[in-house]
Amino acid sequence: MLKNPTNMISNEKIESILINQGLSDYKWINPKEIVVAHWVRVKCTYGCSDYGLGTCPPNTPSVNDCDSFFKEYKSGLIIR
Repeated sequence: MLKNPTNMISNEKIESILINQGLSDYKWINPKEIVVAHWVRVKCTYGCSDYGLGTCPPNTPSVNDCDSFFKEYKSGLIIR
């Protein structure tokens, strides 16, 4: 969901858009429950051949920035 209350879209409206696009496998989550850990970034740095490509580290925010970012939101949506 958007942080700005004037731009808020209801969950029902978003779900309607998802269904209309054929996306039925989704789940609403509480972003404050997302666990952000340093080991993930280290694993990417030393164990992944995609390190440095696209949205992989170091092209991502720091662990602390990610943690702060997620805590600013009230709800999130995971789409598979």
